[in-house]
Amino acid sequence: MGSRIGSVAPVATVPIADVVAYLERPFITIGSLHVSIMLLIEIVVYVVALWITVRVVNVRLDQFLRDRWKADPSTAYAITRLTGYAIWAVGTFIGLPMMGIDLSHVALAVGALGVGIGLGLQNLTENLVGGLILLVARPIKVGDRIQLEGAEGMVIDIGPRVTQIRTNDNICLLVPNAEFISKRVVNLTFEDRLVRFRFPVGVSYGADPKRVREALLAVARAHPDLVDDPPPRVLFMGFGDSALEFALWAGTRTRVHDPDVLRSEVNFRIFEALAQAGISIPFPQRDLHVRSVAPDVVRALSGQDPG
Repeated sequence: MGSRIGSVAPVATVPIADVVAYLERPFITIGSLHVSIMLLIEIVVYVVALWITVRVVNVRLDQFLRDRWKADPSTAYAITRLTGYAIWAVGTFIGLPMMGIDLSHVALAVGALGVGIGLGLQNLTENLVGGLILLVARPIKVGDRIQLEGAEGMVIDIGPRVTQIRTNDNICLLVPNAEFISKRVVNLTFEDRLVRFRFPVGVSYGADPKRVREALLAVARAHPDLVDDPPPRVLFMGFGDSALEFALWAGTRTRVHDPDVLRSEVNFRIFEALAQAGISIPFPQRDLHVRSVAPDVVRALSGQDPG
């Protein structure tokens, strides 16, 4: 047993210098740029470090803007996004020469990219530029409620290429940024978080319009999410075929992003308030006037024998 223990074969070792030389050996040459495994490793490590730096700076900057400057979330979001883009740009131009990559090669690549843009990357470029315009000019902001070509929802993220919108059905729409620049966009909360809602209702012709107005105003004043400034209003819209038509106008700042639920709650309260006030909500009806009827039809309807 002692002879077996003493006869272990020595482990072969590879000099570190040979490993380094292998990693630094170029496997492809582009102009005067020699691409090696070591260069690729350096690029990956640098990009990961730069990404971590951007994330940390964005988190700290967002906290600083909200806590110290009392900035609103949309302003803090725009500033942190632009700061992140700036760090990526500066870090790229500083890091490339450090890894031995001449910036002239980058200019050559950008020129080749320009040819690609001319051939089929126009949409990508338009969306990237559109994303910067949205962050700088801020026609829409994170948290805004917007309408775009029939779709309505809340802006939850403005990315480099697309903007994410969450609808009332909790569906996330990915809209290219260029569409916000070239198409008509309705921003319901552009300058103020207040959004006014219209609640139409019809009552019977026998109802007192003043009592209807008081009942509707009481509903608006009692709802916790409807504001008093500006005060709610009741408009007498007209005389319908079967009802007197009214509309309750009231605003909210806290229920902007769930309008359907708010509308349902208010309609329930309107129905209860009108019922308690003895005001009926009519259903559509028609009066039929018969000018002439055949005698046999009259006898049949009256139950008489046609014979």
